[in-house]
Amino acid sequence: MRIIKYELSKIFSFPMVPIFVILCLLVNLGTVFLQVLNEPSALAYVNDVSNFTKEHGAYITDELMAALEQSDDQNLDRLNKELSEIEPEFLGFDFDRMEAQYFEEISSSPAAINLQTAKFSAAKERYQSLLEQNADKSILAAEETGCVYSFLFGKLLMFLSAEGCVVTVIVLALVLHYEKLSRTENYLAATKTGRSLIFYKAAAGSVCSLVLHCVITAITLSVYFSIWDFSGIWDANVSSSFNFVDDGFLEKPFITWKSFTVSEYLAATLCMTLVLLIITALFTMIICSLIDNTYFALAFILLFAVFSIAGARILPQLGFQVPYLISMYNPVNLWRGQPLWFSEGGIDFAGKWFETIGAGTSLAVLILISIPTFRHVHRKDIK
Repeated sequence: MRIIKYELSKIFSFPMVPIFVILCLLVNLGTVFLQVLNEPSALAYVNDVSNFTKEHGAYITDELMAALEQSDDQNLDRLNKELSEIEPEFLGFDFDRMEAQYFEEISSSPAAINLQTAKFSAAKERYQSLLEQNADKSILAAEETGCVYSFLFGKLLMFLSAEGCVVTVIVLALVLHYEKLSRTENYLAATKTGRSLIFYKAAAGSVCSLVLHCVITAITLSVYFSIWDFSGIWDANVSSSFNFVDDGFLEKPFITWKSFTVSEYLAATLCMTLVLLIITALFTMIICSLIDNTYFALAFILLFAVFSIAGARILPQLGFQVPYLISMYNPVNLWRGQPLWFSEGGIDFAGKWFETIGAGTSLAVLILISIPTFRHVHRKDIK
């Protein structure tokens, strides 16, 4: 414990770490306040809807509609109109049309079509199950659901997960290469304890990264939810008729493989983000252990992320549909698909629970690679 304490003190001896955390908070809070300035009417509407559903429930019922009829509030009049005119396409969504449009896009790859066929069949059954659970009658934020969902899950939480990954890379690179940067590595390599420091460094860097991410997340979300009132939204189902996905092909329901309330979906997203951070930590430890130069190691990690994104863009254009679907299980591309986590995922992801399978596979592979890597570092000669 004493050694870990020393390693933590090394981390905070670099001004880059607290500066980066402060910059992340400024960016996040600036983004939150900018949305408030750009969407003042949406904010007032969502908060009024949330206050109403907190008292009358988060699902469309006869009692709720009767209460709306008696209200003379302008925003609640708008809500009453929206609930009375829900888009009928989500009550009888045409899965055959969705499959036809998607399959036309990947018609050059029978293997990709087979993979997607099995998933769409399961999605159709799941959609019927959600309808039986009245998920489509969930109000969420009514017509402002798209605004709320796209910002929270498609922007703010993606910022937080990306920042968490970056702070993990920075912290671990600095602590693992601290002795190289201070030119004291030869002194530590002469002792048994010194050669074992990599394990303490890995533990200290990982814990510190997770704590910093949790601090950034807690502050950012606390400010966000103090402005946007979710008190009547938490129990709403995310597979509401008001929550749809527009993936460039068509608008479709947000079909999740489990029935999630907003609070459950947020918790699941935050937990999956922590898994991504652990994957990032393992990957960074392996790269920094194998590449002695700190800047080369950071450059390699950056290039890996860039090529992961570039490959996912190029492969389908070249007609390599199956390699493309496999590449989307890469942790970098899983992050890009964060707004679709725990859902059907569309044409970009094959199979159910793509984020769980992708993260679990990456975690297992990196753990297997890290064991011989750490043994090699523990025994290698220092030049």
